[in-house]
Amino acid sequence: MANNRAYVIVPDDVPLGFAMNGVAHAGCCMALKWGSQNDDAAFREWALNSFRKVTCKVERRQLVQLDEALLRHCGWGPGAEPRDAVLWLNDHRIIVTESDWNDGGVVAVVYKPRVDWPKMFRKLELYNA
Repeated sequence: MANNRAYVIVPDDVPLGFAMNGVAHAGCCMALKWGSQNDDAAFREWALNSFRKVTCKVERRQLVQLDEALLRHCGWGPGAEPRDAVLWLNDHRIIVTESDWNDGGVVAVVYKPRVDWPKMFRKLELYNA
């Protein structure tokens, strides 16, 4: 599974310095959350054999759309229990905030590494300062 990758998403209204800090924190958060789960073979495989990350810049309104696209892609359709879908999503992404910007605003979102991504993710613009 050397083709698995993580996505780090930065809203386009986040100033460059906060964005850089947010991306760094996203990497640390991944290691702390998913690297400490000894039973997470997929994350361990990614960390040892791939370590690919894609860092993208999106309009803030797209953050919810990305969550929805991933949920649909992973089988959480319209009939799914909303609470269960939110719990699943919270296990597959981390929201990074910055207390010194925008009253603790979101500066990055990192999605757990996987091989199969929704088309919407694959079409995102790479972060380019």
